[in-house]
Parts: sequence; C-alpha cells; structure tokens
Amino acid sequence: MALNLVNLVKDQLGKDVVGQFSSILGESPEKTQATVEGAVPAMLGSLVNLGSSSKGATNLLSSLNTVDDNLLGNFAGMLGKGQSSNLLSSGTSLMTNLLGAGDLGKLAGVLSGFGGIGKSSANSLLGMLAPLILGVLKRQVMGSGGLNAGNLMGLLSGQKAAISQAMPAALNSQLGSAGLGGLVGMLGGSADAAMDAGKQAAAKLGSAASSAANTTKAAASGAVKSGQAAVNTAGKAAISTAAAGNSMMRWLIPLIIAAVLVWLAFTLFGNRAKNAVSDAANTAQQAAGAVADTAQNAANTAANAAGDAVNAATETATNAATAATAAVAGMSEALKSAVVGDINVGQGLTDVFASSTDILNGITDEASAQAALPKLTDLNTKLEGFTGILDKLPAEARSAVSSAATEGSTAMQGILSKVNAIPGVEGILKQVMDTIMATLAKFTS
Repeated sequence: MALNLVNLVKDQLGKDVVGQFSSILGESPEKTQATVEGAVPAMLGSLVNLGSSSKGATNLLSSLNTVDDNLLGNFAGMLGKGQSSNLLSSGTSLMTNLLGAGDLGKLAGVLSGFGGIGKSSANSLLGMLAPLILGVLKRQVMGSGGLNAGNLMGLLSGQKAAISQAMPAALNSQLGSAGLGGLVGMLGGSADAAMDAGKQAAAKLGSAASSAANTTKAAASGAVKSGQAAVNTAGKAAISTAAAGNSMMRWLIPLIIAAVLVWLAFTLFGNRAKNAVSDAANTAQQAAGAVADTAQNAANTAANAAGDAVNAATETATNAATAATAAVAGMSEALKSAVVGDINVGQGLTDVFASSTDILNGITDEASAQAALPKLTDLNTKLEGFTGILDKLPAEARSAVSSAATEGSTAMQGILSKVNAIPGVEGILKQVMDTIMATLAKFTS
C-alpha cells in the first residue's frame, strides 16, 4: 500500500485527542474536529511545498532532527499530563521557523474562518499539531533509508495526490484567496478527463433530445392518421347501409352528413395539430443540436487549455534542464580527483546527471514517460555501481562527490517537478525516480 502521510497523522488523532484539543482551546468538539480536518492536509501541503527545493528541504531536515518522534502513539497521554503548553510552544517555534510568522498567521486566519473557531485557537491548534505531524514525517523518512535531504525530498514529492484529495474544497478556495499559493498550487484536476466527460454528456444529451423529439413527432402523426382512417371507415359504412334500402335514408342521411362534418373538422384541425407538433419536435431537435454544439465547443476549449498547459510545463522543464546541464558542467572540475583505480566516479556521476537531464527533458506525455523508464532504471544501476567504492575515495574527492550529488539531486528534482506537471506523468515516474533519489542520497551521507 502506498505511503499516505495524511492517514498516518489522522491515525494519531482519535476522538480522545480531538476532545482534549476542544477542552484546551475552549471550542466546541464539532468546530475543533472540522478545523483539524482542514489543518492536517494544509500543514502537510506547506511542508511538501517547502521540501520541493534544496534549501527548503535542508531547513525542514534541520527541524526534524529536533523533533522527538517518541510522542507517536502517546500523544493523547502527553496532552492529558498537562504537556500541551510545551507542545504548543515548541510546535509554534518550529512552524514559525519553517513557514515564517506571516504565512503561519495567514494559515491560522484561514483555518479560523473555515472551522469556525477563534484565530488564537487556530494558532494554538497549529502549534500543538506541529510536533505530531513532524514526528510522523521524521519516522517515515528514517524508515525510507535515513534522515537526509534526498530521502526527504523523494518522500514528500509522492504525497501531493493524497494531500490534494484530503484538502476540503472550501478550504482550498480560501487558501487561494489568502495568497497561500504554495498550498493551493498542488491541487487540480485532469483537463483530459473533463474534456471526455463533456463530450460524452453532450453526445448523450443530443441523442436523448433528438430521440424524444422523433418519438413525439411520430406519435402525433400516427394519431392523426388513425383518426382519419376511423372517420373514412365510418363514412363508407354509412353510405353502404344507405344504399341497401330507401326506407332507411331518412335517418341515415343525417348520419352521413355528421360523418362528413366530423371528417372535415378532424382533417382541418388534425392537420393543424400535426403541423404544430411537428414544428415543436423540429424546434426541440434544433435546440438539442445547439446544446450538443455548445457542449462540444466547451469540451474543445478545455482540450485546448489542457494542451497549452502541457506546452507550458514542457517549456518550463526545458529551461530547467538547460540550467541543470550548466550546473553539471560546472561540477566536472571539482570531480576530477574522484578516481579509484580505473573507475572515475566523478566522471561517472557527471555522465549520470547529464543523461538524466536529457531523458527527463524528452518527456512530453505519458507515452514518452513510459519509454523513459528503462533508461532511468539503467542510470540507477550505474549509480549503485559507484556506491560500493565511495569509502575508498580520498577525503577531498569524497567531499567533492558529496557536493556534486547534492547539487545534482536538487537540479534533478527541479526538472522532475516540472515534468510531473504534465498530466499522467507523475504516477509513471514516481517509483523509479524515488529509487534514484534514494541512491543519490548514499553519495551525500
């Protein structure tokens, strides 16, 4: 089962914990629960945004090193023992260091409006939640290969979908209005899916309306024809009976006249009704066609917007790739001394970063992402081949390799974040890129 930080945090927040929060804050359990439901994905979203850059990941890693993850499984007990003030103080300090006082205050204000609690209560809630959320994150990073920047960035990059799914829509909107774009930017839907749904809805609507109109038109026409046939039959029967004997003519003639009058009336008004129904049916068909055309146009507009988004993401990735290539070229001088026997670790690392830049830069859609998987797997194999001899490098060379790996990982992560913006790509690349980032982390430890 895929790692889900939102669920792991919520597992620590049972009814007893929320009840204790409610009592400490002086807010109702219902409002406290609603605020917690929004605070957890919002706080995790801010950490994912922070950890997407090398500088931010380093800052976050420093904070994780100060967190005691032993509180996991005993959080309610700590609150019950009157340690809430300590948790609040340390958590507020950590979040202020990570997000800045300004953004932390904005987040508290948005959560206050979302959950219906006071802003001071929202501030306190964030402070108490922070040690728990950071403790969960610390334990997961340690379990994935060690507490280092590479593992941290790799783990956080895979949490966007789960956090987006957990984020309440109303809170998402309020965060955007407050200017907290780092939290809102990760959310969104699939333009392709919307386009397909629009096309299908348009087709079904047009078909259903057209079918209903044709059925109405046919039924009306059939009714008029049946009426005409019935009148004709009655008239013929009357005339035939009259011909059988003059003695019956005195009472049959009025019947014949009445039948003729009925036929004339039915023909006159029946045709008018038939024409009116037919006109209405044709109008309905035209309306259905207009609705279908409008929906189709909307779907095409969505498709064009999606194409523009893909092109923009691809262009941004290309620019990032160019910058990364320049950074890799700059590493080469410092890595010349990283040689063990006939194995040039420095050159090998430089080649891997250059190749990864080319491979990631070549990804423009899901098909090209699938085609890149074997190449990326080969790159990880090459990296793994160097890890066994790192301890044989001279101290100066080892330091150069570590610095190059850190810079290269950051550059690669920058390219990857842009490539992942292309619809459908992130899920395809996640496993192999997480593996590569974990292998690179061995060069920095």
